[in-house]
Amino acid sequence: MDIKGIGNDISNAYSSISNSKQQEMEFQKIIDKAIKDRDDKQLREACEGFEAYYVQQLFKEMRKTVPDGGMFEKSNEGEIYKDMLDEEYSAVISKGSGTGIADSLYKQLSPKINKLNK
Repeated sequence: MDIKGIGNDISNAYSSISNSKQQEMEFQKIIDKAIKDRDDKQLREACEGFEAYYVQQLFKEMRKTVPDGGMFEKSNEGEIYKDMLDEEYSAVISKGSGTGIADSLYKQLSPKINKLNK
């Protein structure tokens, strides 16, 4: 029984959770700043950034369901490329019509800016 990979899996999971928490705190700071500065454009960009991050995580979890193998061997380089590709797809999706998450979040948060403007 080979258990060498367990430490790496735990380390990767911890790193992923840590990165998620850090990303969450960054979005919160940006949103708070946009509301404080009454910056509608910055709030919109933060909402799109959140949607891009969400879609990227969705792609990441979907990729886990695809079995390894096929035409190419699994490699670190390939994983990095896939992560970068998913990140770019996510950004493009959120800049376009998106999934609706950015719009919903923006609609929910924009009254706070309008309330401060009055």
